[in-house]
Amino acid sequence: MLGLNALIWVSVKPVLKIVLTACMGIFLSKTGILPTSGTKMLSRIVVNVFLPSLQFSRVVESIDNSDLKTLGYTEALNVTSLTNVQHAPGYVALGCLSGVLLRTVVPCPPRFRYGIIAAATFGNWGDLSLAIIMSIGTGPPFSASDESKGIAYVSVFVFTFFLFMFPLGGCRLIAADFKDRPEDTESLQPNPLDTEHKQNPEPDHIETASTIYHPTPNQSEVQIFESKSADIQYNDDKAAAINLDPSMAQAEKIESHHSQAEYLENTPSPSSTEPTSYPISKASAAYRNTCNAFSIIRRTITSCLNSIIPRPIQRFSLAIARSLFTPSSTALFAGLLVALVNPLKALFVPVPGYEYLYAVDGQPCLGFIYDWTSFLAGASVPSGILLLGCGLATLQIRHIKPLSCLCLAVAKLIVMPVIGIGVVMALVNAGILDRSDKMLLFVLMFQGCTPTATTNVYLTQLYSPTGKETQDIAAYLAVQYILGMITMTVTMCVSLHLIY
Repeated sequence: MLGLNALIWVSVKPVLKIVLTACMGIFLSKTGILPTSGTKMLSRIVVNVFLPSLQFSRVVESIDNSDLKTLGYTEALNVTSLTNVQHAPGYVALGCLSGVLLRTVVPCPPRFRYGIIAAATFGNWGDLSLAIIMSIGTGPPFSASDESKGIAYVSVFVFTFFLFMFPLGGCRLIAADFKDRPEDTESLQPNPLDTEHKQNPEPDHIETASTIYHPTPNQSEVQIFESKSADIQYNDDKAAAINLDPSMAQAEKIESHHSQAEYLENTPSPSSTEPTSYPISKASAAYRNTCNAFSIIRRTITSCLNSIIPRPIQRFSLAIARSLFTPSSTALFAGLLVALVNPLKALFVPVPGYEYLYAVDGQPCLGFIYDWTSFLAGASVPSGILLLGCGLATLQIRHIKPLSCLCLAVAKLIVMPVIGIGVVMALVNAGILDRSDKMLLFVLMFQGCTPTATTNVYLTQLYSPTGKETQDIAAYLAVQYILGMITMTVTMCVSLHLIY
């Protein structure tokens, strides 16, 4: 078994990787290499490209038919298999409950009232846990085969994380902080340049903007009337603002009389050689009739649905349906389909017994697609941590809520690990969990002590109006990852001591 010093070092190394990458993000943000607009675009790339690639490649690589028992889908549906798969949703439910309690009893920033629930619900179950497993899974106290088992067990948590985050709408908790809050955005604040321009208009600019109306013979009456109304309103505003040059005023007066005369004509001029406007009017009428018909159909369908299904259920169902077709959800379900159907999986990765499906070079036919997604997946974790660092770079002391940050850190790093370890040991003593499967026990215990997932950072970047609203989530994550270097080490030591 590893000594205490070695155990501490093994536990600290993955956290140091995250800290160093976050510091790089702080440097890039402070020097202007990665500005706020850049972080917002990077968050879009992560969510729509890198993250789906990570999901697909990890699921295809780590899960197969032999993991169905771990996933909880056995023929007998025995209690052990269900307990294995229900730990992940159990942690989600426990975290969500703690987030709701924290939101109720401690003060939260205005743009973090729902974000604190998401921060308490979703832990870093993927990258941090995989780094830990790959660091200690091949050496004492584990055997060489425990690493692959650990990756498969962590994949269950990764699957649960993505399932609750995207298809089931957990990401909407983060989006809710930036919905229907126009008063908080900077876009609605008066622009000093616009105010100065209104107070001191420039004559040359006004002359350029005052385009004189020239009606054409082939215009319809409706178009002439709309243009005339716009001219009257514009000329009134212009007359109230400045005194026009007499020659300009005379020209506009003549043009105005010309427009009025053109409008009063019910039929085109006999000398006009242009086609009449009646075909345009008929087309407009047909278009309006079509729109009215579709509007009636829509109102009828909506009325029928409202009489059968309550509106809140309709909105919830629509939100779930939209979430199912996001890039992340699509990649997750596609990865599961490929991973659990061996003939399909053999097209992407080597599968024993399915060599006849390989290409002429002895490799899977679609192996290049798996290699491509794995290549893109490598950028997901560093990009997410860089975004975390960029959020920390914009952090200001006045935005930190010390009590709220500490309470969330205590709930995530102390309370949940204690509950998780207690439940696992109770199930072991009751004979529900197999004591000999030490890697499973370690994964179940360790996943309860992970800090908030960095996915929350780039989702905040994605949903925020300007991309500058990551200060709150960055403050909470900074406290957690600093304290997590100690709490995760202690949790690992306690878990290994109880297992062995």
